[in-house]
Amino acid sequence: MPTMEELLQELAALKKQVERQNDINEIQKVMAAYEYLHYPITFPEKIQLFALDLPDVSFDVGDSGEFVGREGIETIFLKILGAARFAKDAFFYHAVASPYIEVAEDGKTAKAVFMSPGLETFFAHHSHTRAPGEDKMTAYWCWGKYSADFIKIDGVWKIWHLKWWRDLRCEYSKGWVEDEEAHADKSSYQKRADASTDMPFHKPMKFHQPYRAGERKVPLPRLPEPYETYKNDDELWPFRDYEDVIGKSEYDIEDRVW
Repeated sequence: MPTMEELLQELAALKKQVERQNDINEIQKVMAAYEYLHYPITFPEKIQLFALDLPDVSFDVGDSGEFVGREGIETIFLKILGAARFAKDAFFYHAVASPYIEVAEDGKTAKAVFMSPGLETFFAHHSHTRAPGEDKMTAYWCWGKYSADFIKIDGVWKIWHLKWWRDLRCEYSKGWVEDEEAHADKSSYQKRADASTDMPFHKPMKFHQPYRAGERKVPLPRLPEPYETYKNDDELWPFRDYEDVIGKSEYDIEDRVW
């Protein structure tokens, strides 16, 4: 017969296991809500999923740079991505799949990655404002991955740091191999060079490598590993073993020692 102490220990372990599973379920709901609200007209609602009161809350958008703090999050979703709200024929559809979530032992934070297949509509110059001579939008495939840090605030899980790793955006009728513009600079919402002093919340991108024919892709983001508690330098965990790519737009993985 197990002792009372052993039964209490087993009960505590089961309680922690249930709490951990509940945390994972809630985190998946947050990320599902983020994508479900990816209709242009609901972009403002996505903002509330972020930990807006934390000064380092952030969204790193492919080659568009990193938007930091409440002002950064509001700018990307209301003024940049949010510009699509005013284009009647704008349409985005993204899903989240293959969730891989690690909740910290202390239960306060979590690290996760998700795959995200999707489609988008843009004019040929990748804007939602018609240029002279343009009369209709173009259909694009847009696939990528997310890496994310989540933080529990007053019992509610919020997005803390989010990065969109765009693997491809190409015309629906051409495909990612034939469409040379799948990795063109103009496929970003806002260029790295635009991270100017008048937008201090807009930081340079960390890394961006969409599909290019004849090039081996860097296997990022990395899967999160089990951890005790979130530390100051943990935000770079998606780059584990590949920290040397940070700040680069091109990288030759063939130079690495296999």
